[in-house]
Amino acid sequence: MNLTRAKIEEFKDEVDGLTGYYLIIDEIEDNLPENPDISIESCKSLIEGLSKKALELISDKYNADKQLMKACEGNMSTLVKTAFDEVYKTSIEKDLHESLYNIIQNKSRVNKLLDAAKVEMQKNTKKAVDKIAAIRHDRGDISHGRVYPKKSESELHLANSILSITDGICSFMIHELAIQYQLKLEQAKMLVYKEEGDYNQWLDEQNDNLLTKIDFSRLLYNNNYEKYEEIFYSEYQDSLSSEKLEELEELDKKLDTIPLETVEREIENLINTFQEQEFWTPHRLEKLEELTSAYNFVFEETRQAIEEFLFTEKDPLPDEAIQVLIERPNLKERKERTEFAIGRIKLMASILKDS
Repeated sequence: MNLTRAKIEEFKDEVDGLTGYYLIIDEIEDNLPENPDISIESCKSLIEGLSKKALELISDKYNADKQLMKACEGNMSTLVKTAFDEVYKTSIEKDLHESLYNIIQNKSRVNKLLDAAKVEMQKNTKKAVDKIAAIRHDRGDISHGRVYPKKSESELHLANSILSITDGICSFMIHELAIQYQLKLEQAKMLVYKEEGDYNQWLDEQNDNLLTKIDFSRLLYNNNYEKYEEIFYSEYQDSLSSEKLEELEELDKKLDTIPLETVEREIENLINTFQEQEFWTPHRLEKLEELTSAYNFVFEETRQAIEEFLFTEKDPLPDEAIQVLIERPNLKERKERTEFAIGRIKLMASILKDS
């Protein structure tokens, strides 16, 4: 499994959890000589594990479709096929690796084909076998010899072939999912034009002296995104900081002239004000993605629950907390799972505030 090990080493810092697959690789290699069946089954498990990892990391389709998730959980063939559809960029690669996986999955069918081939070979060579049997008593050194190939050796040969197939599939999948995951993280950090209304308006106002009336912000976003982002994080953010400073100075002036009760109420409002756009930095969004994946939570519902908790400083309601769970509990488990979800929402909010 040298190819797969090399890819894990290459991308272990970019994709959390990759090194965990060393345990399965060790299982494959350690059982190969004495327990080839276990080695083959471990090959199958490695491909299926990487398939689920890939879907969770890069597939919006999978993460948004609860029915698809359920189908993949209950059927490994569906899981692998869905992963190949999402990871592979060309149909040739997908079809090839899907066919190779089917060989691993249907080992019993392969064994039947091998057994059939042995039977055919025995029929075609019966006369030769009879001749050999006739001279056994004249050749003492082979008179008690074994019949070859032994079944265990056939299994070992098959396991070696499947190991090679698995190594090719898994190393390719790790490379593809790692590259696509990095691209997805980069895209997640990008500003979304329609979500930056205040900034777009500010940008248009800064450039309203053009002879032709245009949406300067949209033009810049579509044709020079890097500049659009640069202005956002430098000039625009600086302008917001200046405005906030002016607001604080105005508040300081009011403190000496308004009743204490009013001051306390205004301070409380300031403390409880949750600035959504400022809070959800690319780093926090990435951290939230890791946490929701670890707890098997729905990303968007969890984000909304955290926002509500930070804004109101009140525990999420049970009906709201249950929405973050990918797998909905039955009535017997509902209370326990709801309490778990509430606790994890509060924990994640604390982690994100400190990050």
